[in-house]
Amino acid sequence: MYPKRISQKLPFIAFACLQLVAGLPTNTDPRAEMVKNAFKHAWKGYTDFAYGHDELQTVSNKTSDSRNGWGASIFDGLDTMIIMGLEEEYNRALEHIKKVNWTLSDSPSKTFETNIRYLGGLLAAYDLKQEPIFLEKAVEIADKVIMPAFDTPNRMPAAFVNVTSGAPVDGNMITLAEFGSLQLELVRLSQLTGNEQYQITGNHVLEMISQVPSKVPGLYPMIWDLDSFTPRSCSDSYYEYLLKTHILMEGKETLQLDMW
Repeated sequence: MYPKRISQKLPFIAFACLQLVAGLPTNTDPRAEMVKNAFKHAWKGYTDFAYGHDELQTVSNKTSDSRNGWGASIFDGLDTMIIMGLEEEYNRALEHIKKVNWTLSDSPSKTFETNIRYLGGLLAAYDLKQEPIFLEKAVEIADKVIMPAFDTPNRMPAAFVNVTSGAPVDGNMITLAEFGSLQLELVRLSQLTGNEQYQITGNHVLEMISQVPSKVPGLYPMIWDLDSFTPRSCSDSYYEYLLKTHILMEGKETLQLDMW
């Protein structure tokens, strides 16, 4: 069992630049400021025309709510605001996040997108700032929107969840990325809350994948049938045709073999 709300430091994974590249200025502050200004410019456009919506359509200045209308861009940009020290933008984002109701949306929640954008954004912000509301909202969205996706006969996640009823949406077709890219955030949530169920649920997916026979170890098809948990089309033929084409051409073309 994880200790309650551990305050462990995450491993440093950024590239450690031991020496500056020859010819570049030794003072990198102006370059960092240019990056910061680029973010502020983009964020002003979102703030002026689409704040609170998921996305700004930059050509028309219209809004898009393709991620349930909870303000996906705010959650996506939250850690960047913290890293850049943009207090005004951060404080406004904080007020928005406090008011989000995960059960209000006109469309089902896509499990994959909700996990990487909303839950991932909240966890990243919490690791940087330790603002309690970020962890509270992370637990909320996990319990109300993400974990219900696993309420299926074989405990494999549904692609969509009805946020009003809290029930998975019927439909057995899902891509490998959609059900195979959930464990990172769920493991981190377990570490921060002491609730092992998130990690157990996320890792169950990988355990199930590992039991599926694969012609090439580690390579799996893109589309899966979650009812029977068997591979479908859209990916396997690609690898198959690379080798078959090489054989058909009697080895005269090496590109297919190299890619295979």
